[in-house]
Amino acid sequence: MPDVDHNLEAVRIAGEWNKQLSLWATGSVVLSITFMKDLMGGVDISRCWRLDLAIGWGILLLSIFVGNFAYGAPLTGAGKDANFTLKVNQATRTLSITQATLFVIGMACLVVFAVFNLPSHLSGGAH
Repeated sequence: MPDVDHNLEAVRIAGEWNKQLSLWATGSVVLSITFMKDLMGGVDISRCWRLDLAIGWGILLLSIFVGNFAYGAPLTGAGKDANFTLKVNQATRTLSITQATLFVIGMACLVVFAVFNLPSHLSGGAH
């Protein structure tokens, strides 16, 4: 059984995590925008709630961009150092934590918006 390169495996796991969060954020934004007309048709939404929704979408989009940077961060310094090894560096950690935090905040904005604005017949309330 060949030796496992733990640094390379850590980079692969971190990269997969970044890609998954980016995929979830993209899906959340696209689906919420797509179904907005169907779910919220005829519902009056105040400026405050529109702002909450826009902030949630913006934060999720920012999460996607940060995730792409995090995915490439382990390559930082690849062309400068002759003894370069692929590993999870501090930039990868920082960007990954930032991406996850932005994802959670963005999803929280979408959930709060949905809880307070979905019509009761869609959210399981009284008919």
